[in-house]
This record gives sequence, C-alpha cells and structure tokens, in this order.
Amino acid sequence: MATEIIDFHAEPASIDGMFIVTVKQVTDERGSIRELFRRSAFESVGVSLNAFEQINVTETGRGAVRHAR
Repeated sequence: MATEIIDFHAEPASIDGMFIVTVKQVTDERGSIRELFRRSAFESVGVSLNAFEQINVTETGRGAVRHAR
C-alpha cells in the first residue's frame, strides 16, 4: 500500500465564524495517524484556540511499530 496523505484544510462556512475543517491524515500499510488539532494550523486560517498545542490519534495494525521523530 502506498502512503496516502490528506492535508489540513479549513474553509469558512456559510455561518459567520464557523469553519469546515479537514484534518491532516497519513495512512500506510501500518495504519493511520490523524492530526485532530494543531494550534499553528488553526491559527494559519485565523482561528485562535488556546486549549491545546496538538492532538493526534493513531490506528496501528497488529505487528506494526511506530516511533516519534
């Protein structure tokens, strides 16, 4: 399986102050990693949220090993 990368994207919705957000996701034969929230990505589209710096979710297949870089 090739690596599939879906980049972060946010666009304003028809309701003032609301955005439609596509989170960053990387998928390969080991599983997937989704970047549910990264402060700098949201700030780049004008949304200021100070609760967290970054939140990731991983799904790893049996026998796969991941490590932080």
